[in-house]
Amino acid sequence: MVPGSSRTYLSSDTFLPTNIDSVIDDINPPEMLHGMNFSGFLNHEIQLKVGVPIVLLRNLDPSIGLCNGTRLIIERLGTKVL
Repeated sequence: MVPGSSRTYLSSDTFLPTNIDSVIDDINPPEMLHGMNFSGFLNHEIQLKVGVPIVLLRNLDPSIGLCNGTRLIIERLGTKVL
């Protein structure tokens, strides 16, 4: 409902190997994990727009007021530099 284009951001989808010969690493492929939504965990994909209010879900830096429940407004959206 807010005018303007949105930008889609994705979570990280790489795993750290448990050990060299582990079968566990292949049990849950990233495609399956992307489709799962659990209470308390962020979704794999989020769409954001400049000017949209958001609420922090975790304490990022309490010393400057970035605590759980803090309301913020998106002022700019960046791109990932590879």
